[in-house]
Amino acid sequence: MARLSRHLVAVLLSALVIAGCGGPDASGSLQAAIAPVVADAQAEVTAVVTPAAETAQLRAAEALVPATLAVQAMSQEVLSPSPGPREWTWGGAPVAADLIIRWEIGSPARYTRLYQGLICPPGASGPTGGVGYDFGHQTPAAIRAEWHEHPDVERLAAASGIVGEAACNAFVAQHRDIRIDYAYAERVFLSSTLPAYQLAAERALGEGWHRLTLNAQAGNTSLGYNRGWSMRGDRNREKRAIRDVCAPAGDVRCNAAEIRAMKRLWPHIPGLQNRREDEARVVESAS
Repeated sequence: MARLSRHLVAVLLSALVIAGCGGPDASGSLQAAIAPVVADAQAEVTAVVTPAAETAQLRAAEALVPATLAVQAMSQEVLSPSPGPREWTWGGAPVAADLIIRWEIGSPARYTRLYQGLICPPGASGPTGGVGYDFGHQTPAAIRAEWHEHPDVERLAAASGIVGEAACNAFVAQHRDIRIDYAYAERVFLSSTLPAYQLAAERALGEGWHRLTLNAQAGNTSLGYNRGWSMRGDRNREKRAIRDVCAPAGDVRCNAAEIRAMKRLWPHIPGLQNRREDEARVVESAS
């Protein structure tokens, strides 16, 4: 927990420094400063490790997530307008959308049959709905802005900060009547969620992002949607290689090879191995 506390201190210091500077770019700078620190801290408590350590990690996540969301909420309410649907044009969006939707929900028909209600993925996830939208890891302001048309938006916003299987299951049990139809889920995904994850991938890969093909950008966006962009530790060595070696060279074969190398992390989970293979094939395909 001592290491997690230092992460939170770093976040708060970043917030205070940038808030003091002000200026038209303050809110964007704050989000950029907070994002990698929060991602690193959350990665430490959500990584799949030994069973003995998993319980401790989940408990750490339950304490960490509300604190980080409080900082993010401050940046949204004090320094910037509430987040919401974004105007964007990205050529790789259709490929990225198809890839993520395929692995998150399978198909619209499967979504309608299985996923219209809230669910609790394993680990330190929160109540999740739509196309893999984790309400537990979002601020109330973000949820209200992105799901403002939903009749139960306030109940969805109440899921903010609720993480871990026990807390998530309790919340879902109390809100079993909430439903999100596929058309609405897809609209939020395309207008808000996907642009945010594309931006996260672009920031993570730096200038090398612009040297990659559109399909490579799409594959990396899907990768980040599933794994995040923490660069810390041995679990993330392939992501560092993509950032430092493959992307700056515009080398899609290198990029695809590093994504395939990540399969080492899930030797007994075919679904995640197959997802990495699918992303690697998209990365190396012609755009």
